[in-house]
Amino acid sequence: MDDEDPDTSFKFNKITKEDKAFLAKLLKNPHIAKNFIKGTEYIDEEIDQIMNNMIRCWEANELGFYTVEYNQQQIGIAGFNYLTEFEQVEIVYCLDEVFWGKGLAVPMVNNLINIGFNELKLSKILGIVKKNNIPSYKVLEKNKLIKIKEFNEKNEDYYLLEINNSQGRKKLIKTSDVGL
Repeated sequence: MDDEDPDTSFKFNKITKEDKAFLAKLLKNPHIAKNFIKGTEYIDEEIDQIMNNMIRCWEANELGFYTVEYNQQQIGIAGFNYLTEFEQVEIVYCLDEVFWGKGLAVPMVNNLINIGFNELKLSKILGIVKKNNIPSYKVLEKNKLIKIKEFNEKNEDYYLLEINNSQGRKKLIKTSDVGL
């Protein structure tokens, strides 16, 4: 990493159909896919559905997913997913594996939380992470998300974390989640 402040050098671009190949690259990587609920690589039909859901996500609540650039390189995807079972928004992020361990996840998530609170006016953001995904748990913890419970789904153990914004006032509309 160069001397540039990583908090200010991220660019979040609303995800479009043109980003499908990059999304597929991420979701077909077994090291990345194991961290999502499915737990294994995604097939083309699932990726098509996820891409459509990501794009549709913007329609209901005017929030959704972005591709993330750092130093003019596409490094991952990140955004907000509506969780029907909690009637809240979760933060979702995924760095391309070549960018793991470079100190980018914490400031990227911090930027995303700032977008969620300052631009989207969310009152709460949830984080869900598999218990065995310690690096991702630490990213959320460093961004001041607090663990509120543990749960099991599809024979996997998860942590549920949250961060609150007393200034948030966005009313959410029920919608389906994207399927990650």
